[in-house]
Amino acid sequence: MNDKKKKKHWERSRQEFMEFTREQRQAIETGAEKALVVAGPGSGKTTVLTERLCTLLERGVPAEKILLLSFTRASSKEMEERFFRKMGIRAGRPRFSTIHALCFSLLREDLGYKKEDLVNLYEKMDWLSQYYLEKGILREEVQELLPGLIAQISYFKSIGERERIAYLQKEKQEDFLALYHFYEESRKKRGKLDFEDLLLEVLRILMEKGDLAKAWQSRFSHILVDEFQDLSLVQYEIIKSLAKSPNALFVVGDEDQSIYGFRGASPGILLSFTRDYPNCERIFLSDNFRSYREIVELSKRLIGKNKERFQKKLQGRQGSGGKAKYYALATGKEEAKLLVQHIEEAKEEGCPLEEVAILCRSRKQIPALLPLFMERGIPYSLTEEVQNVFQHFVGKDILAYLRLTINKESRGELLQILNKPYRGLLREKIQREESPFSDLKKAYRGRKEERALLLLEAQLQKMQELPVQERILFIRKDMGYEQYLESFAKKKNRDFEELQSLLEELTAMAEQTEGVEAFFRFVEKFNADCLQRQKEESGEGVRIMTYHGAKGLEFDEVFLPDCIEGIIPDGRAKTQEELEEERRSFYVALTRARKKIHIYVTKERYSKKVKPSRFIPELLGG
Repeated sequence: MNDKKKKKHWERSRQEFMEFTREQRQAIETGAEKALVVAGPGSGKTTVLTERLCTLLERGVPAEKILLLSFTRASSKEMEERFFRKMGIRAGRPRFSTIHALCFSLLREDLGYKKEDLVNLYEKMDWLSQYYLEKGILREEVQELLPGLIAQISYFKSIGERERIAYLQKEKQEDFLALYHFYEESRKKRGKLDFEDLLLEVLRILMEKGDLAKAWQSRFSHILVDEFQDLSLVQYEIIKSLAKSPNALFVVGDEDQSIYGFRGASPGILLSFTRDYPNCERIFLSDNFRSYREIVELSKRLIGKNKERFQKKLQGRQGSGGKAKYYALATGKEEAKLLVQHIEEAKEEGCPLEEVAILCRSRKQIPALLPLFMERGIPYSLTEEVQNVFQHFVGKDILAYLRLTINKESRGELLQILNKPYRGLLREKIQREESPFSDLKKAYRGRKEERALLLLEAQLQKMQELPVQERILFIRKDMGYEQYLESFAKKKNRDFEELQSLLEELTAMAEQTEGVEAFFRFVEKFNADCLQRQKEESGEGVRIMTYHGAKGLEFDEVFLPDCIEGIIPDGRAKTQEELEEERRSFYVALTRARKKIHIYVTKERYSKKVKPSRFIPELLGG
């Protein structure tokens, strides 16, 4: 870009610059060596970061000396694309990266690390499977647990020693600690690093190897950090070391949106910035350009209950016209029907389905919403992977029981549940493909096992008279399947509550269907849907996702089902710190809405009485 064109570009930029608020201009133009920008929802932080990059280039900072760190690859790519749309490829190329990618590149370029030195997902799963195999537990029995265990190991490696001790004491994780040591021994024996090790190794070098640390610190004169509230302590220490004076550090975040505690993030890290850099410039972007005033005021009342936060004057700049509606229903079935009805009404009123989002606290809430969408032909998009409960052994067992209520001579289904719970029946007694139940009756006639077999036959017959949801409850309670799972979990050192939650999920899905045949049609379509989503993501229709998945997004209308105790806040949240993170999660969900929020509460969930979330009165200023 020649000088004339460059000057013309910056003349256009100055015209745009006058349209920014005073606080935004302050952030874009600051000359402070260290600056903290606290950016509330909808305050234009991405635009501010992009303009900040442009300003640095205008001031003559070499592009290769500028580093912008984002929390995810997707956000890093988005920031890079926005920058080059504005400046053009000839403007130079600042470095856009995640912190993990940055650390790997430093180790690769200066110490010869290769991609093969990193642990991949399959290796992790193989090592953990080997750990359980040595305890007599087959891989198939722990398959669905492995992703959670891997995440648990990552979290444990990302927190400090004091936090580790507290975590182990609170969770009574002696079994986890043994698993963790096995994993670390397996990794070290093979000379491998995982993502957390990349960070720890870079931090060690920065702390211990002066010459290499100075070389790394000299690479970047200006470091900008997006989503600063999502950093772990280790990540923050790396950034502090890279940004040693005279390097400039410009961070943007919002402690009210710190919701990744399970990854080691904490709002305290953002709050400590002003203690670590007492002379830093602190700028608040408090104007929300996304949401109507009523939405901003509602969410502001909620987050104001948190103690660990900056006090800030959040205000809506879109004017009045927002609506927040609250619905109290008796059951989950009524809730789902009303929610779908409201979405259809929103569409009739002219709201594109792509501007509608259903946000759930947990992925486990999502499948129960889908039967009605499928039945009504409403397109939807799942932006996160949802566990297919029908591919889990618990789901397969329940489906087998249900199919046996239609045809008790179904051999595969009978073998699936033959001793779940234990009945003393042997698989080898089944001789014929077409009449397995008759074979068992013949084999056990006059023997003690005959009583269990006749009881099973009577139970299957009784279930034929029940609605599909009642059939599942009958299998769980009257037939003793839930008790069998509890015994299985104890024997195999599994989490019974996790298995029980799958039963609840199945029961909730059945509640939304009319009749067992309709339920099987739903299962077939759900399985096909899950398979299709593994191949491609259409992105069309209503967006259904978790609070965490929605972070950074915005929609005209947001629907929040299951706003009850045990869901939000999560029943496992006990401490003040945990409850504040739950409140922040709810705050993130609320602030995704531009125009309307729909909040749903039920009096009963999974056949149990429940109470509205404690956050509901807080929204009203209580």
